Amino acid sequence: MKKILIVDDEENLAKAIRRVLMKGGYNVEITTDPLEAYKLIKKNELENEFDLVISDTMMPGMSGLELKARLDEEGINVPFIGMSAIPDNKTEWEGLGSSFLNKPYKIKELYDVVKEALKE
Repeated sequence: MKKILIVDDEENLAKAIRRVLMKGGYNVEITTDPLEAYKLIKKNELENEFDLVISDTMMPGMSGLELKARLDEEGINVPFIGMSAIPDNKTEWEGLGSSFLNKPYKIKELYDVVKEALKE
């Protein structure tokens, strides 16, 4: 079963995404803190625990883009899907080699982007 980490400072949104993806057969963990996400990914790097990270763009402390760039600099290459209500952020996410999901989105769009990112 593929394991996905959702990073979004809006806890209710993160929980909603988790419910949807769990119905699709994914194992999903959430955090509202990008620094905690960084630590979780680093801690689990050797075990390749996370198959995918879905991250909001704008969050307090560290943006999703900064989280992805920091992991890349350290050689930790976990696939990312960036989310934002600002369509212009798509270019930045794609520049980091990530997929992008524009908020608001439909459940089918979420599944399509997840399956593409996981190469399913």
